[in-house]
Amino acid sequence: LVPFFGDAVDLLGASFTPLSCWVMPIVMFVRYYVDADEEERPKVGILEWILMAAEMALGLVLMVLGTKSSIETIVSKWQVYGYPFECHCQGLWSTCACSADHYGMDWCEITALANASLANASAMGATLANSSLGSAIAGSLTGSP
Repeated sequence: LVPFFGDAVDLLGASFTPLSCWVMPIVMFVRYYVDADEEERPKVGILEWILMAAEMALGLVLMVLGTKSSIETIVSKWQVYGYPFECHCQGLWSTCACSADHYGMDWCEITALANASLANASAMGATLANSSLGSAIAGSLTGSP
């Protein structure tokens, strides 16, 4: 269904992993630190604040560069991948529902079966009409001798 599934997973991972694993925990801690009363507030030294800032910067840089790299990869291979949810099995095997030599490629299966049944019924009707038995049956149905 999605021809670039691996690259789509890379895009999601690059976009959300640094945000959810590094940036959000730091943001939540800082929010707690600001909202807490003086006696409940944890003691945080200057070195810890510097490390949290460096981790936040690293997470944001990884998120931006990883997302940019994943998008560039998808765009560069777009002619190979094609659109999502598009059939991508033409020429691979004749059993694929959308391969060029598969019966009923122009219709959905139910429509193709219905059209084939109608075609068979009309062909059988034409054969019966041309036979003497068919003429006798048609005459008895219409009431004419």
